[in-house]
Amino acid sequence: MAVFVEHQQQLVEAMDKLNQAPIFSLDCEGHNLGRNGSIDIITISCSNQVFIIDINTLGFNKNLRVLLENPDVSKLMYDCRQDSDALYHLFDISLQGVIDIQLMDVLYQRSCKARITLPDPGTPEYWKQVYNSVPSLRGLGKCIDANLKVNVSQEKQRVRNVMQRDSKRMWAQRPLPQFLLDYCSLDVQYLETLYHYFLRNGVDLKRICEASERYASYLRSVPNLSGNRYLTGHGFLPHNIIDYEPFFGRGIQCAGCLKLFKKKEFNDRDVSRLCRMCHRVKQNCNRNHFKPKKRF
Repeated sequence: MAVFVEHQQQLVEAMDKLNQAPIFSLDCEGHNLGRNGSIDIITISCSNQVFIIDINTLGFNKNLRVLLENPDVSKLMYDCRQDSDALYHLFDISLQGVIDIQLMDVLYQRSCKARITLPDPGTPEYWKQVYNSVPSLRGLGKCIDANLKVNVSQEKQRVRNVMQRDSKRMWAQRPLPQFLLDYCSLDVQYLETLYHYFLRNGVDLKRICEASERYASYLRSVPNLSGNRYLTGHGFLPHNIIDYEPFFGRGIQCAGCLKLFKKKEFNDRDVSRLCRMCHRVKQNCNRNHFKPKKRF
């Protein structure tokens, strides 16, 4: 059951329930979600109850801030990067305790494939395989379709088509149309089912929690995102999120995503000085002759 929370008393009652939950599902909606856009709606699902919170009207009270920043309360999300960036830069909220289901999907897909042995480092064939091994990211609809055998992609695509036509006003209109309320519920209602599905199939939760923390800070830690096609708008997993390699010293900055990596991450014969993900993004753009589109 979904409740549209638009009054303070409703928010108080919702927080009473959420503060008792050790885990819940979370999603944000808004125009151009991120630091340069807005958060109009936050949807939280807990114990078969969905709260669609009207942030435009209510804002963030202290209890909601504390809940989102509490690392001991697990938040199931699907690609938390833009949500985390918006919460931090628009409301000074450092989202913590994320378990990102998209990362669980990546690890599960990897476990279903045969392990690839890379050629000798430094050879052209080595770098070709490194670039081609960068994981593609599935949207939530396709993840649900593939793993739970529930067809939701068409419904999500219908709403995305409306977003592309009228995204600026869509999430701010009141009353919120029923199809958007249904969309909010859809974005959270399967996350816990996916979470348990991936755990049953051997996905390492500790590894995912650590990777999700890096995923949540991936965009919000960047001072300026403007015009950087390597940071947003493409469907590839950033390097060093799941397969994290800590290093000491200054490192080398990728010319695309501006992140620091070990020297071995770069092909000495490639003057572009791009990490494997950025190289993959560049390849994809050159092949298709277009810039990455905004992903919803």
